Amino acid sequence: MNAVKKGSEIPDDLIGPREAADLVGVSRETINRWIRTGELRAWKRGPSRYFVSKAEAKAKVAPYEPEGMPASHREREAEHEGAVAYLKGVGVIR
Repeated sequence: MNAVKKGSEIPDDLIGPREAADLVGVSRETINRWIRTGELRAWKRGPSRYFVSKAEAKAKVAPYEPEGMPASHREREAEHEGAVAYLKGVGVIR
């Protein structure tokens, strides 16, 4: 993992692997693999806590996101719930 060296600039948008996974719609294991393989830089804080740049995590998946598709599972889930509520409201489903 790419720990911050003395004098290195630390991004101001650091988030944990779980939050990064939720943000970009991948599993936490995928984020950890990207960190291990050097595909995503990480900064170490404390003895075992790693953080990634929110902007770098988003940039990592940007080429794979179809235009107009939400970036996170939470947004997808909210859209699904909204569609279900609409269909129930118009009597298509119960």
